[in-house]
This record gives sequence, structure tokens and C-alpha cells, in this order.
Amino acid sequence: MAGIGSFFGNIIGGADPATAPATIVSSAQKILSLFVKDKNLQQQLDAQITEANIDKEKLALAQEAAQAQGQLAINQQEAASTNWFVAGWRPYIGWVCGTGLLYAILVQPLLTFILLACGVRLPSDQLPKLDLAQILAILSPMMGFGVARTVEKVTGTEGNR
Repeated sequence: MAGIGSFFGNIIGGADPATAPATIVSSAQKILSLFVKDKNLQQQLDAQITEANIDKEKLALAQEAAQAQGQLAINQQEAASTNWFVAGWRPYIGWVCGTGLLYAILVQPLLTFILLACGVRLPSDQLPKLDLAQILAILSPMMGFGVARTVEKVTGTEGNR
């Protein structure tokens, strides 16, 4: 029974999303091998399962590419705009997050140290702390983990103000 539990556990919840399609295909082929004894028929069914999975993966990749292309077109229009309301939100968010990052990493710890060294005790012995994870979650994509900044640099529209 433990073998069956681990077999179905891998199918249901233990699969890594990146390898899930391959795991599902191999699991389906194992199940087929339990019921189909004709080797030729089993090979045909295995080929059909693999082909169907490849078709689904191609469709998913095509949809992701279309979505990325649409977002790139939007980013290019925003970057090319000279309207402050359209093109100004990204620098504004960048400056707000950059200021928060400066405070969280440099100003708050240094100011706490200086105040404690001077004998000043704050109610909780520290200044207010900002959630660095939230700041980085917003700032990281803007710093280049996405393709928007690269598109701006390549098209020469990053200088719009």
C-alpha cells in the first residue's frame, strides 16, 4: 500500500510545477502499463499521451508569449509618452521605494545607533521599521528583473521626462 500512496502522492501534490507535465505523462504511462498488456497498443497510447502533452505545452507557451508581447507594447507606449501622468508613475514609485530602501537599510539603523550612543532611549529602543520585503517586491521588477527597462533602453525612450 505504501507504494501506491507514494505513486499517487507524486502525481497529486509532490510534483514541482516545472516538471509536473513530465511527471503526469510518466504516471499515465505507468497506469496504462498496468492495464494494457499488448506492447504495440501500449506504445501507441504512450505516443498519443506524449503528443497531447507536447501540444498543451506549446499552447501554454504561445499564450504566455502573446501576453508578454501585449505587455511589452503597453510598456513601449508608456515609455514613449511625454505626458507626466502616463510616464511619471514609474519614476515616482521608484523614488518612493528607493527612499524607503535608503531609510530601512542605512538611516534607521544608523540613527538608532547614534541615539543609543547618546543615551536617548526611544519607547521601544528603536525607530519605526519599514517592511523591506514589501519594498523589494515593488522595487526589484522596476530595477530590471522585468524586460520593461531593457525595452526602454533599447528603444531610447528612457530619457522622457
